[in-house]
Amino acid sequence: MIIIVEGIDRVGKTTLCNKISEEIKIPVHKYNGIIPYDEMKNKQETDKTLMLIQTVEELKADLIIDRSYLTDCVYGIVERGYKVGKALKNVRLINKRLQQYADKGNSVFVFLMQPTSLEESSKEHGADLSYYNRMFNEIWQSHFALDGIKSDIIGSRFYAKNANYKSIPEVVNFVRLRKKLEDEKREKSYE
Repeated sequence: MIIIVEGIDRVGKTTLCNKISEEIKIPVHKYNGIIPYDEMKNKQETDKTLMLIQTVEELKADLIIDRSYLTDCVYGIVERGYKVGKALKNVRLINKRLQQYADKGNSVFVFLMQPTSLEESSKEHGADLSYYNRMFNEIWQSHFALDGIKSDIIGSRFYAKNANYKSIPEVVNFVRLRKKLEDEKREKSYE
C-alpha cells in the first residue's frame, strides 16, 4: 500500500499522514532536506520517487508519503524553473508506475489536501498561496484528464481523492477499511 498526500503548505498534509499512520501502523516518509529545495531537479526527483515505489514493492511494505510528485511538479514549476511539459510528463510517468504497482494487487491512494481557508493557510505560511493552490488544482485536473479519468477511482486499487482538514476522520476511516481488506486478502493467500 502506498499513500501519497499532496497540497499547498498549511492545509493538514502532515496531520493526515500522522493520523493514518497511527490508525494503521505504517510509517510516514517525509522529505528530510538533504538536498536544498533550490537545488532539486525534476529528473532526479522523478527517479527518487520511482525508486521509492520500487523499494516499497520489493520489500512488500506499506508507506505513507508526505508530499511527493505533484508537490515537486507545482513547486518545481513555480520556484525552480521546471519546464511545464517535462514536469507533467514525469507526473504521468510516476502515475503509470503507481498503476502498475496497483495492478499487482496493491492499493494506491493519492490525496490532494484542499485548504479549508486559503486565506488562513496563506497567513499561517506567511505568503499568498493562491497561485500554488491554483497550480495544484490545474495539475490535479490535467493529471487525470490526460489519462481520460473521470472519477475518484483511476483503476483497480488506484484511488485519487480531494480531502481537507475537516475530512481527515473520513479519509482515515476509508484507508483503514482498505487496509483491512488488503490484509485479509494477504492472509488468505498465505493459507
